[in-house]
Amino acid sequence: MSYVITIKRPAGKIPLAALDFEGLIREDRSLSRTIGNQIVWFDSEEEEGFYINIDGDCLWTDGIGGDSTHHALAKLRNIAVRLDARVFGEEGEDITERSATGPIDAKQSTFGLVLYMASLPFLLLLLLVRLPWSLWKLWRALK
Repeated sequence: MSYVITIKRPAGKIPLAALDFEGLIREDRSLSRTIGNQIVWFDSEEEEGFYINIDGDCLWTDGIGGDSTHHALAKLRNIAVRLDARVFGEEGEDITERSATGPIDAKQSTFGLVLYMASLPFLLLLLLVRLPWSLWKLWRALK
């Protein structure tokens, strides 16, 4: 399973531009440009790598997953720091800071969303029952 990671600057900052990407490639020997809008990262120590796509004012990759997740995410965070940008996960969550839980687990974040959605009917029912009762009690107290 792969996980989409996006690097971009938050609202209110100057968006990333081609000059930022070119400067990044010049400074980092582990990055190289392909024909088209991709940057290739290859780490010779770990013998792994992935493609980073350039899309307007952001970088993104969908090749994150498996055993390389932790190492690749560390590289993407490093790139974001150098570009004064943030790292965002597949669901838009800001994952720039290293989390105490370790590498990204797409199944875990999906489970949280499903759990939240499953609890909505219960909360709605509770609100529909409790609100009229509370209003009736308030009305009686004011009488």
